Amino acid sequence: LFDHSNAFSIDFSAIESNNYFFPLPVGKVKVVDDNQALEISTSTGDAVKAMFAGVVRLSRNVNGYGNVVVVRHDNGIETVYANNAQNLVNVGQRVKAGQTVAIVGSDAGRTYCKFSLMINGGRVNPKTFLDLSSHILRKQTILCKKNLYCNGDFLMVHNKFL
Repeated sequence: LFDHSNAFSIDFSAIESNNYFFPLPVGKVKVVDDNQALEISTSTGDAVKAMFAGVVRLSRNVNGYGNVVVVRHDNGIETVYANNAQNLVNVGQRVKAGQTVAIVGSDAGRTYCKFSLMINGGRVNPKTFLDLSSHILRKQTILCKKNLYCNGDFLMVHNKFL
């Protein structure tokens, strides 16, 4: 994402409502993993939906996360859908916003999808992008900057609310 520039922005206010879907339209949302992921509790057999259009980058079992789907979206964000009972997409497959990518799984007697958003390989607090009570995408522009920190790349995300 930073090959041609040290910064890029994503304008969420320009995304039409039919080009965005919350991964599980029903279910209780809880922020987990130090504000880096969502646990979306739901019912057995519910369909997990792609948040935006994009290309499937990973679709396999990952130790500790169960069946996982990662989609790289056209806007530069990657979304991670973990703890799936079954993945329904293959690597390289193009998906539409709202397309079913998996069936939600269960673990320790609970049925949920573990959902994360990533930019440049780093997880980002989902509350930066989403109003968790309404499941609606925040109408804002996100500015992502690349900085050098401790001899490595560090991603800073800045909100610019419209």
